[in-house]
Amino acid sequence: MMTLQDESGSTHNEPYAPHPVIIIKGPQGFGFNVRGQVDEGGQLKSINGNLYPPLQHISNVVPGGPAEDAGVLIGDRILEVNGENVEGESHSRVIELIKSNPEKLRMVLMSVPAKENERLDGESKLIW
Repeated sequence: MMTLQDESGSTHNEPYAPHPVIIIKGPQGFGFNVRGQVDEGGQLKSINGNLYPPLQHISNVVPGGPAEDAGVLIGDRILEVNGENVEGESHSRVIELIKSNPEKLRMVLMSVPAKENERLDGESKLIW
């Protein structure tokens, strides 16, 4: 669960709020796989109560790898890669951005409950 601090300095838990991660590449890569629609654009979908264009998501996290160490979870939706908004982007564009820095990756992710992840997976045109 993610703990956030508001302007007054109070902290509160927001388990499904967008959150930044930084992953330092290891000898076997960043330690995760991405899955999602092939083409750009698409119909808006409700995710955690908000509307988003189709999002690429994390389909696998290597145990003990850099992504797991950074807190990446299977099912996390990818909102930004290396400072670029990727909402509604094609799978190939997201992969291109992930590979653009060979040593360090910055992403903004949004975790979703397991049941929400299953619903979204069932509605998407996916690539492995």
